[in-house]
Amino acid sequence: MTRKPHWWDKANEISWNDVKSTLLEGWHSVKSEAKQAGQELQETALALGHGARSRFPKAVTWTKETEAELKRDWEAMHKEAESSWEQVKDAVQHGWERGQR
Repeated sequence: MTRKPHWWDKANEISWNDVKSTLLEGWHSVKSEAKQAGQELQETALALGHGARSRFPKAVTWTKETEAELKRDWEAMHKEAESSWEQVKDAVQHGWERGQR
């Protein structure tokens, strides 16, 4: 993952590396149109969702508040607007929902 939110730490990196291939495979089977976004972009979105589990350790379900916070993080990471939140939010949520440690 080339771009990381400000809260991303070594533990997030280790955890992400442990689950990256499984999450990517699962994402591709869920979202056949995932090819619309590049592989690196999809990976970054999935990693953000996965890593957010440590940021919101008490959150049990995906909420509007969780989405709003991660949208702000995504937009801060992608200021040049190469990809919009709408293009990646499903991948972020997929990573978050399957990113339990």
